[in-house]
Amino acid sequence: MSRYGIALLLSLFAILAFTLGCVSQPQQAGALFGEVTVGPLCPVEPCIGGMNLTAIYSSLRVDARDSATGALAASAEISPAGHYSMRLPAGSYNISVAQENGQPYGIPGANAPKRIGIAAGVSAELDFDIDTGIR
Repeated sequence: MSRYGIALLLSLFAILAFTLGCVSQPQQAGALFGEVTVGPLCPVEPCIGGMNLTAIYSSLRVDARDSATGALAASAEISPAGHYSMRLPAGSYNISVAQENGQPYGIPGANAPKRIGIAAGVSAELDFDIDTGIR
């Protein structure tokens, strides 16, 4: 075999190895995103000079806990517009909106964690509508 034939063969093997390496790498994480709405903010809606929604969102976070162990897997801040996103390994999680101290936000018992399955390489959406209990 000529020098060029060996070089060509080695080049083809290198390209094949690179291609297989890129294709066979499994994605280990998925994504979770959503919107958090909080309300009512005043006893009578619409309210003027009521609670500052941006301040409320900045004091909250979205927590993802492993559904089997209860261990905190990830936590995401909520944007001033009420959106959040996080990456999670594939698995089953209990997702909740929590205050900075880790306690649930809103009416006790009304805003229970939501269970969701996350698949590798897939994005899932989960929205929360938090009832503050203000009437």
